[in-house]
Parts: sequence; structure tokens; C-alpha cells
Amino acid sequence: MQAAKNIDSAILRTDVAGNILQNQNLLGEALKHFRWGRETSDVLIDAHSVIDNDHELIEVPTDAVRAMSPNGLVLLEAPPELVAERRRKDARLRPSRTPEELQFQTGVARRVCESYASELGLPLEIGTAMHDDDLEMLIQRMISRRRIG
Repeated sequence: MQAAKNIDSAILRTDVAGNILQNQNLLGEALKHFRWGRETSDVLIDAHSVIDNDHELIEVPTDAVRAMSPNGLVLLEAPPELVAERRRKDARLRPSRTPEELQFQTGVARRVCESYASELGLPLEIGTAMHDDDLEMLIQRMISRRRIG
């Protein structure tokens, strides 16, 4: 999104809900443009199912995900205490959230991802990325499920 709009990610994240939702509709077109000439290559997109704009939690609509034509979904979760610690050490401007608030947000993110998988008929793998090979394992499981299904 940052590259598509040429705007700092902090500004994109903290915008009003209506603008954030409108921006999500640009993702599919931006991805199509990125993929020109690379249509046969696999692409891993790091995206969020919910966006905390400092005032509310905004769910990314299914249509925004549909527009990216995904073949599968991987949801990475982390213990809320670890997320809070990472945010304290991160130089990026992030909303200050308690572990309880982060736990709630994790639940919402999971529910939203599960709805994407259900509505779009996609495999979804949920796990943590605590070790270097965890993400690769989740991706391989998702690809295997996609081949079977």
C-alpha cells in the first residue's frame, strides 16, 4: 500500500476508517501491476486483516483480499506479551496497547482471516513464527492443502 500511494505507512495506518477502507481497494490493482511479467512466480504478501488506526480496529474487507486473487492464506500469531515487547523496542510509531487489548485484536484478526478463507474457499494455516523455518512450514502446509482440496 505504501508503494502504491507513495505515502508513509504511519500516515496510511492512522488515517480515518473510511480512507483506510478505500485504500484497501487499491491493493488488488497494485498487485496486478507488480506482477506484470511475473505471473508464473509465487508471491508472498505481508498484509493485515485488521488495522489499528489508534482510534478503532478496522477490518479489511473480503473484497480487498479477493481482488488480490490469493491461492491461500497464512495467519501468523504471537503471544500478546511478545507483541507488546516488540512494539516497545520498535522505532516505528505504534499504538500503545495492553496485552489484553492485543489478545482481543489477535482474536479479531483470526476471525476475519477465517472468514476470508470461508468466503473465498481458500486454505488457511494458522501458526506462529517463533523460529526461522516456521513460516516456511506454514506455507508448505497451505500449499499441500491447496493441492489436495
